[in-house]
Amino acid sequence: MAEWKRVKLGEICSRICSGGTPKSTCRDYYENGEIPWLNTKEVHSNRIYGTENRITQLGLDNSSAKWVKADSVIVAMYGATAGNVAQTRIPLTTNQACCNLEVDSDKASADFVFYYLRNCYSKLLLLANGAAQQNLNAQVIREYEIPLPPLPTQRKIAAVLGTLDDKVENNRKICANLEAQAQALFKSWFVDFEPFGGKMPSGWKMGTLGEIAEVIRDSIAPDEMPEIVEHYSLPAFDSSQLPVYEQSSTIKSNKFRVSKGALLISKLNPSIKRLWDPFVDTDTAVSSTEFVVIVPDKVELKSFIYSVLDSQPFFAYAKAHAAGTTNSHQRVSPDDIMRYEIAIPAVRVTQDYDAIIKPMLEMRKEALKQSASLAATRDALLPKLMSGEIDVEKVEV
Repeated sequence: MAEWKRVKLGEICSRICSGGTPKSTCRDYYENGEIPWLNTKEVHSNRIYGTENRITQLGLDNSSAKWVKADSVIVAMYGATAGNVAQTRIPLTTNQACCNLEVDSDKASADFVFYYLRNCYSKLLLLANGAAQQNLNAQVIREYEIPLPPLPTQRKIAAVLGTLDDKVENNRKICANLEAQAQALFKSWFVDFEPFGGKMPSGWKMGTLGEIAEVIRDSIAPDEMPEIVEHYSLPAFDSSQLPVYEQSSTIKSNKFRVSKGALLISKLNPSIKRLWDPFVDTDTAVSSTEFVVIVPDKVELKSFIYSVLDSQPFFAYAKAHAAGTTNSHQRVSPDDIMRYEIAIPAVRVTQDYDAIIKPMLEMRKEALKQSASLAATRDALLPKLMSGEIDVEKVEV
């Protein structure tokens, strides 16, 4: 690292700024908006290809929000994701809790800066929590020092890590494509009835989800669990959609048992879609009681029920039936979920549908597993490349 020099972020950025939030009560600032607007909750060591929310030009003109260039590095200054970083792949606007770094490409690689700051999460979080500073703000970030190798080395390090992230992103696209295909087929068959002349065939009937599946409430206490459990938790879903294998001694509350063939859907905050086709690779699978464990009456119904729960109409139904005192603690009841009305098809049709969809769900699971392995490799390489412990010239991916 003899050639690595220490620089302040302000010295290698052409622009550092925060954003702003248009007045939330003004519909004209948001309705039919086409300008991507990033909230800090979307900043979590990731690349940004799109945003959950959009604003209008009127909203942009009447707030502190401002355009940020593609490939900028974004640091969350406060809130739940404080200390986390992201890199935007599209031009966008942000809220005021984002510190946006437009890196001067003649001085540094934006990709390298993103990965380096990603490796500094604990230090940035310490600043954000006020242990060393009053808070994490644009001036603190501007003065933050990082070691900077020569530009060619920066680009090589970023390329190694970026190649792994490119593969993860490709898997994400594969999963999204599989989901889109499954939903298109579901709508065609079971909503529009296109293969059946545009109307519900004879032999089918209108019914409820509870007529073809049941909610399993079999719980287990931590002291009854085996030493290691396959744990399906909300944080695990949000992180990778993969279970965590952990010691039961670290679990503090009762969990639901999860059997093969079950599906999990979160009853907490249904405005966030959390639908899980669990792996159940062991006999010790358990889930958070914030999930509803649903078991189809017949094996061949699983793909159909998964698609019902994944559909936009069900998503809207769950949100409409949520109850709670605050937006962050709303829940939809298992009984309301099972009262959802559907067209119940003939057995032969669900068998044909399962034959098409089941392999797609299995492909999705394999892509998730591969992404987890790639991410683990990236996370192991990251600190060693950034410290110079590993010579980037000797790394192959």
